[in-house]
Amino acid sequence: MAQQLASSQTQKGFFSLGVFAGLDQSRFLNTDGSLAGYHATRYGLDLDIQLWNSGAGDVRLFGELNFATGSGTAADGDKINSDGTFYGLKVYAGTHFFVAAGMGTQHSSMTTETGGDKISLKYPITGMGLGGEFAISESFSMGLQGWYRSGPIKARENVDLTENSFMEGAQLRLNLIWSPPAMTLNFTK
Repeated sequence: MAQQLASSQTQKGFFSLGVFAGLDQSRFLNTDGSLAGYHATRYGLDLDIQLWNSGAGDVRLFGELNFATGSGTAADGDKINSDGTFYGLKVYAGTHFFVAAGMGTQHSSMTTETGGDKISLKYPITGMGLGGEFAISESFSMGLQGWYRSGPIKARENVDLTENSFMEGAQLRLNLIWSPPAMTLNFTK
């Protein structure tokens, strides 16, 4: 008499859609040594598409649209509003944990508390991140991600600047992810 055993594991499907929200700490460094720091709430939408899968993990292409609003770390009256796009690759080690790298473009609008001066900036960013995602149902997962992003801000491309600057920042965020489930069934006799 043959005995059959079955096991199943729920994994993300070939694509996923998500929403995220989190905290962002960034600073703008000027060539004269001065800096401006900001803390913000960042939120947005993301999409990822599976490029390759093996039993050991996935490689996924991702893209996001993000928005942020916050205030200065030195003067709470200093305000920042930001939006941007970011895309890159995620490499999963197993089904839960990943490392990622990407690039994109960010737009920031800052106003100062004192004079109401407004500065508008557009700059490229690159970043590295890591995170984990855990299934909460067949189609939904929760994720926690940490990112470091940075990029040069060139005065010749931003009329509101008189000298070059540099942006760097860290993000910690929580994701809610929807994906059609992909079931893996293993049968042995």
